[in-house]
Amino acid sequence: EVLARLGAQAADGRWHVAAAIDGWLLTHAGVHPAYQAELRSASEALEALSSAFAGRLSDHQRVPVIDCSGPVRGYDPAPGGVLWCDLTEIEPLAEENRLRQIVGHTPQASPRMVGDRMWAIDAGGGRSGRVSALVKRPGDDGWTPVTVEAPDARVS
Repeated sequence: EVLARLGAQAADGRWHVAAAIDGWLLTHAGVHPAYQAELRSASEALEALSSAFAGRLSDHQRVPVIDCSGPVRGYDPAPGGVLWCDLTEIEPLAEENRLRQIVGHTPQASPRMVGDRMWAIDAGGGRSGRVSALVKRPGDDGWTPVTVEAPDARVS
């Protein structure tokens, strides 16, 4: 019953697996090109992911674009989904990435572009002592990466 309630809440817009801002899709780990066949824009991707996430919570059936952990982690032969995809799965296919995306999950030394349509922004958080973000002034088309370091906050 709990998952059914979560699914209904997700369908009502209370829980989100993705967001879109100014034509960019934001997810934890990214949408691998293998899952982009029907997606033409961040708003379409957001709608499809939101629907898939709500359905996943409601009916308990695995949905690859949500659940797969990918071959990098040795669990699924299919590419990782938006919660588990590793950037090493997406980066070699950067030219096939049709969506403008901002993703985390795979720590980087600092935020960087992958191809010309994806920002990788996870700087490791508590384990690295770095937190990264992308900022954008209203009316500006470009993102500016920002990283804040707190060396004494590192977890060993």
